[in-house]
Amino acid sequence: MRSAAGLLACLSPFLPVLAQPAPAGPGALTAPPAATSDPLPYDFQRLAVRKRADAPPYPFLARFANLEGEVLLRLTISPSGWMERAEALEGPRLLREAAAAYLQAWTFQPVLVDGKPVRVQCDLRVPFRLDAVPGVSHPSAPPSKVVVEIAQNPTDGPAVLGADRLEAELGRFLDRSGLTRVAPLEAGPQDTFHLGLQIQVVRVEGVAICQIRERCSLWEDRDLAENVPGSPPRIAFLNRVAGQKGDAGLQDLAAGVLRQGLDEVLAPQPPTREVRAAAKPPAPGSAAAEPAQKAGGVVDFDFSQIRVKRQPPAPPYPTAARLARVQGTVVLDLIIDPEGEPIRAEAREGPVPLLVTAISYALAWRFEPAKLNGVPQVARFRLTMPFRLR
Repeated sequence: MRSAAGLLACLSPFLPVLAQPAPAGPGALTAPPAATSDPLPYDFQRLAVRKRADAPPYPFLARFANLEGEVLLRLTISPSGWMERAEALEGPRLLREAAAAYLQAWTFQPVLVDGKPVRVQCDLRVPFRLDAVPGVSHPSAPPSKVVVEIAQNPTDGPAVLGADRLEAELGRFLDRSGLTRVAPLEAGPQDTFHLGLQIQVVRVEGVAICQIRERCSLWEDRDLAENVPGSPPRIAFLNRVAGQKGDAGLQDLAAGVLRQGLDEVLAPQPPTREVRAAAKPPAPGSAAAEPAQKAGGVVDFDFSQIRVKRQPPAPPYPTAARLARVQGTVVLDLIIDPEGEPIRAEAREGPVPLLVTAISYALAWRFEPAKLNGVPQVARFRLTMPFRLR
């Protein structure tokens, strides 16, 4: 199995959106960096792309509100060519997260000064344009309110996400979206979003699985059960599933899955593709040649860099999926500890009836330690699991 593309959008495709460089500082670097770690100004057009996202998927809430606009980003790129930071400076709040997530998925060939890789910074404008949809009435200004309805299963016990953690994640979402949470009686048909959350934790053979189902729309569409073929999307259904061994840290797992689910409402992840860059690749052994990116104590690897110690036999086909004739491919992000033991698996895409089996199976693998500069790391990489009926 090998690495796969990122999460696919669950609604109809949107119009392509192209990023345009914003006026930047000097376009050439003529001197080596000073002792400071401040990035040097650079022209985005001069960067050689190593991996790029095809287009920023339209945020679901912005799509429902028929919102268009332009986001100005300030990009900081590491000496290795990874995107250190994509900061939104201007633009509609409901579009900023998607613009930043779009550029965060890019990587570049390192920028060299006197043969040494340096950090650089450049500005970029990302426009969002919607196709005109006749016969659909939506507000010209985006709603500023949201009704959030939450259901947890089970309703008590250690599997419940505590009120403090729940409110913390919701508060983070509200701060980033600029929305004000209101009660249903305060909701107007077109000035309020509706966000429904179902949080469920189940245990399967020593593995705890957390699933977050989300439903989002305008308040006027809260009673819709599905989108109508031939009409623009008016409701989005999202699903995130992650699992771990045992119950230790279960609150952290549930909070993390909820956080990622809420982030997806604001910024669906764009699919990425490799691009053959024109720039000369960095020399082997240089800082720019490192194949992994460290973030938050976890190092990202490609599956080709990981050595498998033990792969269990394929699991039985899920009964519900077999009866419903469901098949497809599940893509997982797997995190292993420095000894190579899986500690967490998160489903990125795939049919819902297959996700729990795929996560349980991935957590049963064993790997050689993933090393960076000879040191074992907490590592994350992507697994692709095909499920085919016979």
